[in-house]
Amino acid sequence: LLILFLAISFTSCQTVRWAYAEDENAENAETNEDEEQYNTSENSTQTIIAENPEENAISADSGSLISKDIIVIKTGDGYESKGSEYYDWYGHNAAILASGDAVITITSADITTEATYASAVFAYHGAITITSASIKTSENNSGGIMVTGGGIITATDLDIETKGSSSAAIRSDRG
Repeated sequence: LLILFLAISFTSCQTVRWAYAEDENAENAETNEDEEQYNTSENSTQTIIAENPEENAISADSGSLISKDIIVIKTGDGYESKGSEYYDWYGHNAAILASGDAVITITSADITTEATYASAVFAYHGAITITSASIKTSENNSGGIMVTGGGIITATDLDIETKGSSSAAIRSDRG
């Protein structure tokens, strides 16, 4: 069973590689090594919406993703029964998640989360560079940018507004 958790838009002939994750019983994960070209108008803004619980709008666990001029909206609360560690340490339900050795680069974005346990930008082992972005979160346990597990976030020119408990603009946990 192959599962692809990638919902992302690309502009101006950006080159992208992505990974597929097999189910946990599989011995080896398949990785798409082919580079794909995505072309859209330079002046178009793409909207990516994730409405379901535990769904990321943009998620990568390997390879490189590059995106420009996007609007990301995350709704769909995390499950209270799983506890905050599931979301606060690993990025489940975040709007944008880089894990493993993934590298995500985003320029010019409007990111909004309207769900519990829904941080806007989350790096767990992976790396994210984000520039010129507006970030708004409105519920509990939903930080603006969050880094854990040795992840790296490089952020420049951000406007971050958060509401709710445990929802700081910049959060870090577990190194």
